[in-house]
Amino acid sequence: MNKFFPLFFRSLVFGGLLGAVSAVSGVTLGQMDDFQSGSTAGWIHGQSNPHAPRVLADDGPGGVGDFALTVSASGTGGAGSRLIMFNRGQWTGDFLNSGVTGIRFDARHNDGPDLPLRIAFNGPGGQFSLTDPILLSVGSGWVTHVFPLDASAFQHVGGGSGSWAATMGGVTEARLLSAASPSWRGDSVAASLSVDNIQAVPEPRLVSLLTGLFLFGFLGARAVARVCLRTR
Repeated sequence: MNKFFPLFFRSLVFGGLLGAVSAVSGVTLGQMDDFQSGSTAGWIHGQSNPHAPRVLADDGPGGVGDFALTVSASGTGGAGSRLIMFNRGQWTGDFLNSGVTGIRFDARHNDGPDLPLRIAFNGPGGQFSLTDPILLSVGSGWVTHVFPLDASAFQHVGGGSGSWAATMGGVTEARLLSAASPSWRGDSVAASLSVDNIQAVPEPRLVSLLTGLFLFGFLGARAVARVCLRTR
């Protein structure tokens, strides 16, 4: 029975590390919105308008059977004129201690002018918006992008004390928006955007660590199995 203790111990270590980076906050490392349930996964516009986020079947990068979220804007002023959606659910909480250092997603610019896409956060330290946007060109098809979640990549855009640590330690709202300059509200624009597979990802060093621990445990299990076969 003692022969299995090393494998058991390694499993505990690996599981403990995963738990440490996923259970400390509302946002969870590895979580992903793929919209396969047909719901918007809490991504809303905030005002009653005909351009609110909606899920379309067979519209994702995987083709038939792959659902995706589409948001559009009229650019005519009033409700629905800005290309923006926000989340007050799973994309809130303590990002600083979650192990999440980036948000990866698939995007497709459907129509309208080139879109400078940004992510923005609100929390106790105020509102922060991505400084350098991801520029989406119409007709480019589905492309995978990553928003870095680092203080140096964001700037304070109003409200609160202007503390990145305070906001990211207790995010109350995350926004995806199109704006030429860092903004919390976004610009008025006539355009349509589809997104899918919005995922909380770790820094590369953490991926390497977890992969190494997994391989260590796997090789240990193979060694235990060989010993057991020899002793039969």
